[in-house]
Amino acid sequence: MLKYRFTFLALLFSFGILLAQVGGIRIGGGIGYSLYTGNQMDQKISFSTRGKSELNLGSTLQMHVAINDKYEIGIKYLTTSLWSFKSKDQLGLSAEIEELGLILQRSLNDNIKINDDRFTFNVFAGVGACRFKSAFYDFSNPNLPFTSVGYGNNATVTGISLPEKLVQPILIGGFSIGFRMTEFMTIYFENSFSTTNSNKISGNLFRKNAIPPDGYTFHALTLYLNLYKSRDSRRIRCPRF
Repeated sequence: MLKYRFTFLALLFSFGILLAQVGGIRIGGGIGYSLYTGNQMDQKISFSTRGKSELNLGSTLQMHVAINDKYEIGIKYLTTSLWSFKSKDQLGLSAEIEELGLILQRSLNDNIKINDDRFTFNVFAGVGACRFKSAFYDFSNPNLPFTSVGYGNNATVTGISLPEKLVQPILIGGFSIGFRMTEFMTIYFENSFSTTNSNKISGNLFRKNAIPPDGYTFHALTLYLNLYKSRDSRRIRCPRF
């Protein structure tokens, strides 16, 4: 996992150097909660099943470069865990996720750099990949899964497992609301949905049908440092009243 974080930071630095002359740049990190979506999700969210919640803490690092007043392009790294319990069959899953994505954002109020007003309302879409390990188990015995992905040669009830972590392509979509706190600091409330083309995040290796595919949402508060080509030519103006 540490190797992939260093790779992301190197990409982040290179991305900033190459595109620093284009326009406004924001770089930052945040924390939030993720939620599994897919065949193994329950009809209602569990906040306390044997002391566990289906909302799981995660963190993100991101950098975005403004193309003009409407659009920006960015890269995103996310690490989080997933846990889900299906009351109908008393089966559960746990997973650990790393995501790397390329994101295109559109400001609905044409204020992507937050120059003319303190707020921007964005929608975004992107592509990427997620690397994960997961386990599928009976809730009465979570320490011995039925099947698993990425846990090496650890024992399973069925003897079925994939020892190596898997990498799956993903599609990303969502929306965010940005607020300028100071000239060089902004905070964003970000909501994303990532979907794969398989059902392996559930850890269930019995299931062959990938519909519905596994996915997850992530809801975060992210603090950004705004960097500009020139503090004089790119200076943030006062909000309009």
